[in-house]
Parts: sequence; C-alpha cells; structure tokens
Amino acid sequence: MLGLPTFGMALAITTVSAYLPVVASQFTSSAPVIGVIIGGEGVMALWIPVIAGSWSDRLTTPIGRRLPFVVAGTPMMLVGLALMGAVNSLVAIALVVAIFFAGYFIAYEPYRALYPDIFGEEVAGRAQGNQAVWRGLGTGVALLAGGALLSVASFVPFACAAVVLALANVAFAAILLRYGDPPRGERDLEAPGIRDVAGRVKRLLSEHPALRAYMAANALWELAMGALKTFIVLYVTAGLGFALAQASLIIGGVAAIVLVGGLASGSSRIDSDGCGSCAPASGSTGSRCSCLPSPRRRRC
Repeated sequence: MLGLPTFGMALAITTVSAYLPVVASQFTSSAPVIGVIIGGEGVMALWIPVIAGSWSDRLTTPIGRRLPFVVAGTPMMLVGLALMGAVNSLVAIALVVAIFFAGYFIAYEPYRALYPDIFGEEVAGRAQGNQAVWRGLGTGVALLAGGALLSVASFVPFACAAVVLALANVAFAAILLRYGDPPRGERDLEAPGIRDVAGRVKRLLSEHPALRAYMAANALWELAMGALKTFIVLYVTAGLGFALAQASLIIGGVAAIVLVGGLASGSSRIDSDGCGSCAPASGSTGSRCSCLPSPRRRRC
C-alpha cells in the first residue's frame, strides 16, 4: 500500500500538466505563456525538494519524520486542484498552479524517502519498480480519462483528481500509522543541513565527470517529457482536430508504454552492494546516496 500516494500524485500532476493547458488556452492563445505557467513545476523542483528532503532527514515527530510533509502538502494540492477549472483568469490559474506544485514537492520528495527508510537494500530495486508501476497506473488513468472528463466541464478532471488524491493519501497515512512504524529520525538528528547538502552536491559534480554527464542527460530527458506532457493534448485537439474524448484514447497509448516500462524496471535486479559516483538521493538529501555504476566497485 506504500504506492498509493504515488498513484494519487501521478494522476494529479499528469492531469494538471496535460489538461490545464487546454483550460488556459481559453484565456490566451500564447503557447509561451502557457508553458511558463506549467513550467513553474521546474522552478519549484529546483529548491523545494532540497528544503523538504533535508528537513525530513532531521525531523522527529510522533508520526515519523516523513509523514508530516505528506500531511502538509496534501491540502495544498487539493486546494489547487479544486480551484483549477473554476477560476476565470490567467493570473488566477497561475496562482492555483503554484499552490498545487508547492504542495506536490513538499509531500512527494519526503514520501519517496520512505522507500529507503522502510525497505532494505536487498529489495531496493523491486521496491522502486513497484513505485514505477503505481506511477504508470496513475499516469495512464489520467491520460485515458482526462479528456472525456474535460469534455463534460472544465473543472471535472481536476475535481476527480482531487478526490482520488485525497482518498489515496488518507488511506496511506492511516495504514502506515496503524500497521507500520514510521521512522522518527533518531539516527539522523545530526543530518546535514541545506547548505551542507548543496556544498556536497557541488563537490561531487566537480569531482565526477560521469555524474555531470548523467545530470545533463537527465535534465534533457525531463525537458522532453515535460514538454510532451504539457502540449500533447493541445497538439492532438487544436493541431490535429480531434475531440477531447478521442484525444484521450490516442494519448492513452502512452500509458501502456509507461506501465510496461514500470513492469520491466520492477523485474530487473539491481546490485546495490557497491557503487561508483555518488550523489544525494532524491527526496532524502542528507541520508542516502544514489549511485552511478563504475567498473571499480566500492562501498557508497
């Protein structure tokens, strides 16, 4: 059940990225303006995960160190989703999008850090593969149903995404608190702060050319995927002339590819006994590292 928030948040952010541009096009015909609004996701991704991740490494509460961030970020996402499609100006759309993305990054990165907290290295690959499957399911449902729901009314897909997200995160929190043992951070009370983490990242990038190449390639990948999600619905509807319901069926093919990729990644075995170049893991900026393979294996 640890993948429930992945499903809810993947469905929500895919709905926003893919279908909000259609709503925004009612107020402006400028693709760059729409891109800037949705591109706020990238701006917030540069700093909110670092703050939330570092803080969650050091936080100690009765409900754990990660869960409070999910609890704090979820209402922000719900407010943003509830207002999307109901606002009647471009400025208001930009504001509710900012609220949504802020809540998303506050919740998601500490939530992702629960995986290394709970699962050992021997099942790390399978655990991440499971998360990829949930993400693929959420993305697929959003792509398949969003167009049909948007053809009913502009607020419907966002309202439905809010309901699914609320149910998923509430169920996850309830199950984790009832049957799980959320890590409370006792071992990481001296975890490095944001400045220390930023300095470590800078040092690692300067020392490891392979890591620089990896980050550059990842940035280009995210750029391509972000542009595809943002403008694919507008391209199929406004560019090719298909109705929203038809666009959902066409774009839904992408969901199958995502799901197959998630299943494939989940079936692979990852050797986590050694690693090459190390960098702070996403969502847990002070406590773990993600590694690039190296011919010369060493402990991370």
